[in-house]
Amino acid sequence: MKVLHVLNELKPSGAETMLCIAGSTFASNGITAEVLSTGQEIGNYAPNLESTGYTLKHIPFVQTPLFFLRLYRLMQQGKYDVIHLHTERANFWIGLVALSARPKRVLRTIHSNFCFGGHLRIRRMLQRRFLEFLGVTHVAISTSVQQNELKTFGLKTRYVPNWYEDTRFTPATVAERRQARADFGIPPDRTVIITVGNCSEIKNHESLLHALAMLPLENRPIYLHVGNENVAKSERKLAVELGLENSVRFLGPLTDIRPALVSADIFVMPSLYEGFGIAAIEGLAMGLPAIFTDAPGLRDFRAEYDGLVYADPDASSLHDALLVLLLETKETRLQRSENYQDISKQLYSVRNGVSGYLKIYSDD
Repeated sequence: MKVLHVLNELKPSGAETMLCIAGSTFASNGITAEVLSTGQEIGNYAPNLESTGYTLKHIPFVQTPLFFLRLYRLMQQGKYDVIHLHTERANFWIGLVALSARPKRVLRTIHSNFCFGGHLRIRRMLQRRFLEFLGVTHVAISTSVQQNELKTFGLKTRYVPNWYEDTRFTPATVAERRQARADFGIPPDRTVIITVGNCSEIKNHESLLHALAMLPLENRPIYLHVGNENVAKSERKLAVELGLENSVRFLGPLTDIRPALVSADIFVMPSLYEGFGIAAIEGLAMGLPAIFTDAPGLRDFRAEYDGLVYADPDASSLHDALLVLLLETKETRLQRSENYQDISKQLYSVRNGVSGYLKIYSDD
């Protein structure tokens, strides 16, 4: 079976990461896969996908008939069995082109909670429903996304959850943790919290920084910040203003985040919303107790993982949530998360995700 995945610029985000993780699993199930980047640049994650076995194509998006003509020729000449769309931008028009190329199946995965309003909501609703009428299968990556699509656009979706690299993100050994902490220069007795995500407003790290500043010094943990900073480095400046320069370590976009997770005691994701939160599952699968905001894409985990601590997306509530875990003994905290690895693997393994898509690909 030959599949074309259509994405924007290839970056280390959800869709690209999952395709990379699952490349060999798709291949072992008889899938020959190609990836089309429609970004102005092909994207810095292209080598990762290519090294995993994907054949890459690049047609930069422009709002002209020429772009759609080039797209049609690629899709028609490629003789794809399945065209799998991952974009929100121009998804309606790209969907029509994909249908005109007459593959056996066209599907689109919706990777986030799109809360459009006004005329844009109505336009996107009509577009989604028309593509559905023409035979495009829409897939949601989480129950939050599935509920949002139904509520906002009246669209019924199939559900295939995101997955994580379940053979890599597993609880650390004592020796591994000791070495990771030594590498980061973290004392054995210090409590460490970690976030994984860039410095966009959606990630809401500023509220977490304010929450840390509210903690008394004797309870203040080291905060490992993994992810790209914005151009202005606003979060770094805020940390200095709040007197947290000795507590927060900005590690940047690490190629391998596992050592940082190994060093941590508590995983925190204070986002305003998520589509799913692959980083959250990676932290949970590592056996870390966690604090999440009660937000779309994160509240879904409440029914699956006992012992999660939830907060509102503001500094005061995050402060209270931090105190809940910081005042517990290490042993009590670990009791919260002792079965998180098993739950993660059962619900969000690569095998489960690939099986879900293979079923849709093969549906008559």
